[in-house]
Amino acid sequence: CKHSDIDHVCFTGSPEVGSIVQQNAALNNKSCTMELGGKSPHIVFSDCDLESAMPVILNSIIQNSGQTCSAGSRLLIDENVKEKFLSIFIDKFSKLMVGSAEMDLDMGPLISETQKNRVISFYNKSKDENIPILASGSISKNVSKNGYYVNPVLIGPVPVDSVLAKDEIFGPYLSMIPFSNEEEAISIANGTDYGLTAGVWTKDG
Repeated sequence: CKHSDIDHVCFTGSPEVGSIVQQNAALNNKSCTMELGGKSPHIVFSDCDLESAMPVILNSIIQNSGQTCSAGSRLLIDENVKEKFLSIFIDKFSKLMVGSAEMDLDMGPLISETQKNRVISFYNKSKDENIPILASGSISKNVSKNGYYVNPVLIGPVPVDSVLAKDEIFGPYLSMIPFSNEEEAISIANGTDYGLTAGVWTKDG
């Protein structure tokens, strides 16, 4: 970041390290592009094509075991379609299987023990807040006990002021939040410190 031959620095990671990167880049007045996390919502309106939406929403939280800044970690659902959507989605979510790469299942391990403990800490927070677990995937019995495996989990309804609705978990943890109208959906979607990506599911562009 300090090197005089480097004209521009792109960094993806935590806000804390991003600050260090920018400070070092500033020594030579070079420009930076920072990508410092996300809490991206998928917003499901009542007129959406559910069968098209579900596989994308499901994959966006388990891809790389949820360890992507653009992971769709919030599921905002119109109250008018919530029951229908969840009756199908919960079944699909519950069938997710976790294992090692060579097992070629739905999801692999997390990157480190530190990250595994962080994800588990959010799991414990959801229990402390009495937020229901709607669905949970399963870890294969054939994986190493020393591996950094966690169950993908769907929880909800999640209060909009909960850390589970606001903080980036960086793991396969999907928070379901219902909404009653478009204005409320926009307010919830914008109700975090992040603004990276979002998915809007509707037939009315």
